[in-house]
Amino acid sequence: MFRVDEVRTLRQALILRKMRNECSLYMTNETAQISRFRQCLFYIDNILGARDNYKCYLAYLGNQPIGYGLIRLDSSMITGGIVRRKRGFGHGESLFVFLTSKARELTGSSFLEVKEKNLRAIRLYKKLGYVTFGRKEGVLVMTTRYPHKHR
Repeated sequence: MFRVDEVRTLRQALILRKMRNECSLYMTNETAQISRFRQCLFYIDNILGARDNYKCYLAYLGNQPIGYGLIRLDSSMITGGIVRRKRGFGHGESLFVFLTSKARELTGSSFLEVKEKNLRAIRLYKKLGYVTFGRKEGVLVMTTRYPHKHR
C-alpha cells in the first residue's frame, strides 16, 4: 500500500537524502549529490529548528521507502521523485497528488519546475492541473490555478 509520511527524525531525513540523490538526474536546481553532513545540517535547521521553511515527506510502498517530496513554505514550490525501480506504476502521480494537496492546504498554491525534455512528468503535472507560466534555459515553471491563500 502506498503512503506518504512527514519526515520527523534524523533517520528519515537520511533516507530522504538517499531518495533525493537517486532522483537528482531530473532536478532543475541543486543537482549535486547531498552529503550526510549537509543533510544533517538541513535536518537540524529546517526540521528541528526554528526556520520552519520546509515540509519534507517520504513516500512508501508498504514499509519500503520509494520516494520523497518537499514543500518550500515561503515560495509554495514543490519537488519530489520516485526511485528508478518503482517508476511507471503510478506512484509519482500519487506522490504529486499528495504534495499538491498539502501545498494548497499549507500555502494556498503550488508551483514546480520541470525539465522541458521530461515529457512524462509534464503530462502528469498537466493532468494534475498545472499550467506553464514561465520558461528558463530548458526548464518549464508550472503552477496550479487555484488562488493564493493569505496567511
